[in-house]
Amino acid sequence: MSQTLLFAIVTIVSAAASAAVVPLAVRLGWRWRAVDHPDERKHHDDPVPRTGGLAVASGILAGLITAFALGLFPTGGGDTWKGILIVAATALIFAVGLLDDLRGCSAGFKLAVQVVAAVMVVATGLSITRVFLPFGEPIQFGFAGSIVAVLWLIGITNAVNFMDGLDGLAGGLAAIIAICIGGFAAFQGAPPLVAIALAVCGACLGFLPFNWHPARIFLGDSGSLTIGFILGYLSLTASLKSSTVAAILVPLLALGVPAFDALLVVLGRFGERVHGGRFLQRFSRMFRADRMHLHHHSLFFSGNHQLVVMLLYLLVGSFCLLALGVAIRGNPVLAAVTLVVEIVVVILIRFIIIRMNRKQRTDIGPAPDRDGSPLESR
Repeated sequence: MSQTLLFAIVTIVSAAASAAVVPLAVRLGWRWRAVDHPDERKHHDDPVPRTGGLAVASGILAGLITAFALGLFPTGGGDTWKGILIVAATALIFAVGLLDDLRGCSAGFKLAVQVVAAVMVVATGLSITRVFLPFGEPIQFGFAGSIVAVLWLIGITNAVNFMDGLDGLAGGLAAIIAICIGGFAAFQGAPPLVAIALAVCGACLGFLPFNWHPARIFLGDSGSLTIGFILGYLSLTASLKSSTVAAILVPLLALGVPAFDALLVVLGRFGERVHGGRFLQRFSRMFRADRMHLHHHSLFFSGNHQLVVMLLYLLVGSFCLLALGVAIRGNPVLAAVTLVVEIVVVILIRFIIIRMNRKQRTDIGPAPDRDGSPLESR
């Protein structure tokens, strides 16, 4: 049986399992009262269960079990224990997300759990030892590379979670990014990473019809955190498979739009004046929900939910295609230029939309509850 067919089976199984579990997830959401109620701050009109992570996680797990059964994962000794540790770390992320969906968790507790999970993954040997530059000698990180890897995992986890602000947005973008990282992993000759990426893609696609506007179910933190953590692991692992500058920049290109948007929002929150102006107060402000993300500004400007989601699909998909093109060409200068272009595009789009919104309205309004950050209070 060809490897392409095996990958197709993994994707189909993941999508089917995710879709099959959605009705159960909806029922459990109502039974557990894990429901997002509408108010003046939110985009939906009716109560919606936020237990979609149960369906997505089930789809990913089904895909991974299928991939293992089909022989797509290496077995034996160190690889087995590394796999167990990574699965345990991902399960920990899912658990804290589900706990937050059901009962609510403090920002500090969620961040602490993310740090523990990231350290578990880095303990398997996943570390950024050096970074290659388009010009000059590479930067050696040494032990600091482990810290950088932990920050990367936490950052991407939160960036993906930030995207869960509109129906169908996070799941669709995650599927696109997973396909890109899967293609990059295939180019690197890493079938296990391809299988994981396709399991994530399939689970998101199976869930997406139920999450499309108007959504019957939300991803919740259990879904968006889990997806973000896995994409963070995949992107970091795939980039470390090669020592070329272009390969290392490819995952950042694929994840650039949500990552740079999240970074700009967090920096903007820190820069805002708060009562007293002390550092801790400004730091706390970084984790408060608001409508400052690109999708919030875009929705306020257009008023068309589906249009905004589709345009963001197009934007992220375009940069994912560029990322794959950079991987194929292997040109470090092209990779660096493309990354700069992506940053500039995100900044320009935000600037233009914000300026146009201000002409229509001076006050954007209070923060929506569904901003999606695991560190933002709901």
